[in-house]
Amino acid sequence: MGMAIGNRLPIASDGRRRRRFISRARRLLLASWLGLPLMAAGQRSARAQPKGDHAPDFTMTLFRPRSQGNAGTVRLSDLRGRVVVLNFWAALCPPCRIEMPEFERFHREFADRLSVLGLDVGELTGLGSHDDAKRLIDELDITYAAGFSDDTNLLNAYGVIAMPTTVFIGTDGRVYEKWSGPLNHEMLVTMTNEAIER
Repeated sequence: MGMAIGNRLPIASDGRRRRRFISRARRLLLASWLGLPLMAAGQRSARAQPKGDHAPDFTMTLFRPRSQGNAGTVRLSDLRGRVVVLNFWAALCPPCRIEMPEFERFHREFADRLSVLGLDVGELTGLGSHDDAKRLIDELDITYAAGFSDDTNLLNAYGVIAMPTTVFIGTDGRVYEKWSGPLNHEMLVTMTNEAIER
């Protein structure tokens, strides 16, 4: 693992893992371009709300209850004071599936410094059911907070037009970046460091 500078997260230099991720992402992106229009190639996104606006609050019901605190739900506003990486995903979205192990690795490495939330929107986008999502979480052994919300306006509120979409929220609860398309560990670290530096 690389060195941390100040409060920044360290960037690991694992070229083989990155090449494998890029290769898998390219194959899945090609498949998504051919048949699944909600998939994204990876780009900074236009926002429903301008940079710097407060992230819309919501409560997420977890697929895997946690053993401490309010085990069955997470409320975004309760995480104020921490950097939050909010990932919109769906079980039948190939690029979402490919990036989830990267989010898991990122979560395990930095859980003491930030929160990763995986918000399943499969039922809202036609890309899977809650049962599909639960099976995927179990298959990939996802331990970060992953679940769903009953708020059907969240896709619109966050300007989600492609899958997957990741929103980076600073310690003050404001959106500072949004990315459409799959992310790898190195990209997650780099984009999260931008929030830490603000």
